[in-house]
Amino acid sequence: MHCTAWTMANCFSNMHSESFSFDDGRLKSASFDTGRGFGLRGVAGETSAYAHSTDLSEAAIQRAAETINAIRAGHAGVWADAPVRTNRHLYPDDNPLNGIAFAAKTRLLADIDAFARGLDPV
Repeated sequence: MHCTAWTMANCFSNMHSESFSFDDGRLKSASFDTGRGFGLRGVAGETSAYAHSTDLSEAAIQRAAETINAIRAGHAGVWADAPVRTNRHLYPDDNPLNGIAFAAKTRLLADIDAFARGLDPV
């Protein structure tokens, strides 16, 4: 069977995470992390290819595209049209991690810890 079509998908991400560890009534650790990157995926029949990077440079995106295009060999498919853009914002631009001050977050954890410890008679 000869496949005559192939597809390609992409994903760009910008992630922020925050973590707190509270134990024995004390803040044991707190961390904040930011990550950025992209991934490209191509599928041609039974063959698939994936390329990703945390480097958002034009050169990195070009290398990833060349990697994905390698699976096109032997397939006479054509690029599909991109989805119609809506310019509709699904999420607000503000970062919810910035909505509450660090001190307020640790106070809340202390309150939750004290409440939970109050429920445990041990």
